[in-house]
Amino acid sequence: MSAYGAGKSKDTDFRRTWDKAEYAERAAQREAKERLNAINADRKKRGLPPLKDKNEAPEQPKTMLKHREEKVVLDSNVGKMQIVTGGTDNKSQPGFYCDLCDSVFKDSKGYIDHINGRRHQSKLGVSMKVERSSVSSVKDRLEALKRKKEEPESNREYDLQSRVEELKQQEHDEKRRRKEQKRLKKEEKQKQIQDSGGDEEDEMAKLMGFGSFGSSKVS
Repeated sequence: MSAYGAGKSKDTDFRRTWDKAEYAERAAQREAKERLNAINADRKKRGLPPLKDKNEAPEQPKTMLKHREEKVVLDSNVGKMQIVTGGTDNKSQPGFYCDLCDSVFKDSKGYIDHINGRRHQSKLGVSMKVERSSVSSVKDRLEALKRKKEEPESNREYDLQSRVEELKQQEHDEKRRRKEQKRLKKEEKQKQIQDSGGDEEDEMAKLMGFGSFGSSKVS
């Protein structure tokens, strides 16, 4: 009679059983992967391309990089209080947390750079290559911008971030314009000084009673 009830089962039936064949296969796959990593490390030193594992599933094709349509929310925690724990969990740390990459960033600039970067886009299945625009897609885009421009101002969504970027660009262009005007003005002034240099010398010579400061030949 079993300790866990009547029946024909043995006393060791409650213990966990192990599939030796499955774990032997896992060990063989792990050893094969380690050997492949060692071979690729040696090939990398010699400047050769790495070998691919035949047992790995083929990599899914990535989509082309395109303009982000959704708005990135950066001010959701403004005015809120957060309890910071001493644990190692990134999600509980203060800052901007990326759930996909399990990473935390201390400021919005670092977070934006991350979500636009190669590592994050690769996990999303997005390539860093931009799709080549066709004539029809450009026409559609221009038509959409035209319709948006014709919409009443009250129906447009006010995008603070894009407005700030637009003002920054305008300020940058204005600084470049002023710098160019200053450079042209300086060059014009130097040219005027050079052109009037000879006349000023002749006038000074006349006032001092000399014929000219220039050299004269005695015939």
